[in-house]
Amino acid sequence: MRFDIPALTSQPAPTGASGFSGLTSVLADVLAPRVCLGCRVEGSWLCTPCVGGVERDPNVACVGCGRPSRFGVTCGLCRSAFPIQSVVALVNYRDPVVQQLIQTVKYASAHDAADAFATLVRDGFDRTAVAELRAEVGPSPLLVPVPLHRRRLAERGFNQSQCIATAVAATGWGTIVPDGAFARRKCTLPQATSGPVQRFTNVEDVFTCSEPAAVAGRPLVLVDDVVTTGATLAACARELRRVGAGPVWGFALARG
Repeated sequence: MRFDIPALTSQPAPTGASGFSGLTSVLADVLAPRVCLGCRVEGSWLCTPCVGGVERDPNVACVGCGRPSRFGVTCGLCRSAFPIQSVVALVNYRDPVVQQLIQTVKYASAHDAADAFATLVRDGFDRTAVAELRAEVGPSPLLVPVPLHRRRLAERGFNQSQCIATAVAATGWGTIVPDGAFARRKCTLPQATSGPVQRFTNVEDVFTCSEPAAVAGRPLVLVDDVVTTGATLAACARELRRVGAGPVWGFALARG
């Protein structure tokens, strides 16, 4: 599939250069204005009408076997391979606008396009599946963004899962795990380029929790941009449970 990536705004200025950063932002809006990825109208990466038109994910299937389940609850047969209570996603990755948004943020390094993630989070936070997830998890979970390896983080400049977790925390639900407490110790092949079986082998023994006390006994919500086979979330959950974390749920922007 071909994605038409719009012109991107400039990179953020270094910390401490707030005046220059503001000027850079203004110039970027003039020279490379934000264009809605849905309707191409200038002003934002995702306008209000297009947010409303995005295809929602029904969240009615077990992440392991795909059998129907209430708001993505992991069935008993799959729980050993997927040690995660349930996985809820806001939107459907099949939606072309969603695909282009995630591709723009992840692969074109459009840092401020991540603002559209926050728009989708705010729009979907009170919908049925997310409301049920919040009721089950409780009011104060620990949000754990799926980490990038330091090499890929340096290349991209940011972690899209961290952006989504920040948007979730901004709603008042949960706090984000301390920086560096949960990390990816191997730089693996991108999951998007791997087949279903390879997705699971890619993430074997990849994640590590250096601060078990930070997660011990806490209800955790893993946060990712896209969930497909659930291999990455399962690998994260296994490591977190190994070091003593409480029950683990999954929250994704999109389900593929």
